[in-house]
Amino acid sequence: EVINDNTEEARESAEGQPGRFVEKSLLVYYLTSTGQGEPKKDYLFAHQFIQGKGMWGKGGGLSWQINPLEKAYEGKLQEFQKAMEWLGAVPETDKKPGQHIWIYSVFPKISVWICYYEADEEFPCIIQLKFDSGASRYLEFELLAFLQGSLIKCILGYLELRTDEICWT
Repeated sequence: EVINDNTEEARESAEGQPGRFVEKSLLVYYLTSTGQGEPKKDYLFAHQFIQGKGMWGKGGGLSWQINPLEKAYEGKLQEFQKAMEWLGAVPETDKKPGQHIWIYSVFPKISVWICYYEADEEFPCIIQLKFDSGASRYLEFELLAFLQGSLIKCILGYLELRTDEICWT
């Protein structure tokens, strides 16, 4: 039984955090989707799930979501590794120098490729999140964007040491 209580009071009362409403809504959408199949081994940025060019066809897409994550973890590879371990993300061994990769199953049929590129003298730290290419069978673009935002909030929450209040995993 799904209860649809979309009032402001209901959203804020979800453990006192407005963000919990978004996370619970994502779970409901995922559980009620008609999608089928296992996660695929190729990964796409969330904005690549939009058909056509639109406003995100050429640009960085949802980089405004990633920027705070990159700033928070700039020069903090050890902390980022701890955050990935805390999440339960699985490290990948096939990578390039300066590149650190994890696979995280955010839902049983949706996995996320998370990559941390170390900063060097020319470039700052770069963090990328990509969804397996089959994710659109379960969630539409807008929901994938919200899911990415929730995951980023969770990773940032590790630094704030309020993990039990911030993350929905």
